[in-house]
Amino acid sequence: MMPKILTFEANNLGDLLRIKRRMRGLSRPQVALRVGCSQKSIEAYEKAGAGGSYPGILIAVRLADVLEISPDAMFEMVRGEEGGS
Repeated sequence: MMPKILTFEANNLGDLLRIKRRMRGLSRPQVALRVGCSQKSIEAYEKAGAGGSYPGILIAVRLADVLEISPDAMFEMVRGEEGGS
């Protein structure tokens, strides 16, 4: 039997953060501990682009490192949300 291949599409920064966290098998508390912020903050960042809040630059860099996301990809996602080109 062939294994299922899961594909994910992020529509905003929050989706990207949530997808990457899940792909790495991390819980919100684990990410919060590694990043140095609260679990509530991680929850809010995962709603960014859909009514949540965006992380500051220092936390964004830490999230990128922990979740193995290119900071450029994160900034491009936000730029796309704002309608920039």
